Amino acid sequence: MPSRTFAALGFLLFVVFILLVVGIFTPNWLISTDLRNGVSIPIGMVPYPSQLTSMFPTLCILMYIALGLSMVSLLCFMVAFLLVRKDDYSGKVRFLLHLIAGSSLLIVLLVVVTIALAGSNLAWNVSLGYSVWFCVASAIVSAANALISEYIVGKKFD
Repeated sequence: MPSRTFAALGFLLFVVFILLVVGIFTPNWLISTDLRNGVSIPIGMVPYPSQLTSMFPTLCILMYIALGLSMVSLLCFMVAFLLVRKDDYSGKVRFLLHLIAGSSLLIVLLVVVTIALAGSNLAWNVSLGYSVWFCVASAIVSAANALISEYIVGKKFD
């Protein structure tokens, strides 16, 4: 039978997925301020504007990879959940939990690199918008997911 910690891991994996979806598909990744009339223009990641620097398509690709890894983590959790209900904690579940931890750490790495690249390539009249903070939150929760999945492995398989 799955433990409460195991169920909490599934919930947090879903939270990471939702935060990444909201962070990627909301229109305020960058905010450009027009100094002539003081109007702020939001710039989203989807679809990325072609008039921006050549770095922005790279940022989009990195965030799409993070979203894909989040989907892989959710799929691994669903399989692990079914295996735990069927056979309790087996070696396959251990492998899947390690896979979840690895993909969670990769999500953290990709989000941090994306935000660092976005922040370092900003013009003086462009700032980061609220969508970035959803992605930062997903990185924090994803780091917690890696710790929780390794905690489960250590507790159930020792």
